[in-house]
Amino acid sequence: MTEAPAIASNNRIITYARPGEAEHTTLFDLSGGSPEKFPLDAFPAALCSVARNMADVYQTPSCLSAMSALAVLSGAVGKSVEIVGGYKDKRTRLNLYCIAVAERGSGKGVIGETLCAPLFAESHEMARKHREIIANKRGELGVLRKEVNRLEQDAAKATGTERANLLDTLSNRHVRLA
Repeated sequence: MTEAPAIASNNRIITYARPGEAEHTTLFDLSGGSPEKFPLDAFPAALCSVARNMADVYQTPSCLSAMSALAVLSGAVGKSVEIVGGYKDKRTRLNLYCIAVAERGSGKGVIGETLCAPLFAESHEMARKHREIIANKRGELGVLRKEVNRLEQDAAKATGTERANLLDTLSNRHVRLA
């Protein structure tokens, strides 16, 4: 069983000792009022590009756009990805919870809205298509019910081969209704 890494805090400097290392690495030095440069180079190229472009377009710190990009990506992935071994060899999802703390008017909201816009648009389109499919299926069900009623009436009057054919067709309609 591995030990949890040590996290130390002194004033506004947060340090972290990696497993197997005695020395602490400085994560954030908040004593100057802002975190050190966000490690955008550690991001995959596409995510790095998004974060940098958002920071350039909205004139915000790259750490704010990068954190927002990570949070939106985490939300978009949702339940579709699970990893094993992140915590006690248990299955876990890629949940990420972020709280943006910045001055009013710094771009927190506009970055999140812009990053989420394609997800919202796709979600609305998927909902529209779903409603359309449901409406078509409801119409098909109505037609099938009428066909079943007509076939039942015709089969009740028919005899011999004609009746057998009508009952076979009726059976197929019931399967489609189920």
